[in-house]
Amino acid sequence: MRPTGRRAVLPAAFVATVATLLALSGALPDVWLRNAALTAGGPLLLALIPVVAAGELRFRGRAARTAGTVVACEQDGVDEPRCAVTVEFTAVDGTPHAFTQHRTARRAVGSPVRVRYDPAAPDADARLDAGPLPVLAEVAVMAVVGTALTAYLFWPEWTSERVGAWLS
Repeated sequence: MRPTGRRAVLPAAFVATVATLLALSGALPDVWLRNAALTAGGPLLLALIPVVAAGELRFRGRAARTAGTVVACEQDGVDEPRCAVTVEFTAVDGTPHAFTQHRTARRAVGSPVRVRYDPAAPDADARLDAGPLPVLAEVAVMAVVGTALTAYLFWPEWTSERVGAWLS
């Protein structure tokens, strides 16, 4: 299964954010590596925003909606309040399908859920229909962090003075 939409872009955004945070913390050993992470981190996050948004809009444009049923809810990790939910649903053509979505809110087995899936590949791209708010939150976080890191990259003295003034 090839990652699509957010699933393809979010790992790159995560790596950029982690590398940038490591650079800011001074954990990266070489100055050139730290500068490279800072140089790429903020602008990369800002550049990925339209990709994430367009991928989600493209998926929502072609996706079909249907009802599904939770068949399993297994804990993702120790002391993890979220779980891996396995959902079964019937596609528009009448064929049954199932998918597992990790790190989602706990749901009782047998409870109904809304599902969005790609009718051309229901097994490859199906997910719980949480509405637009999670994607808007992802885009907002990427925008805030990307803007802050880009500001730090281009105006380090200004941002250091401002952040110092805000914290004191």
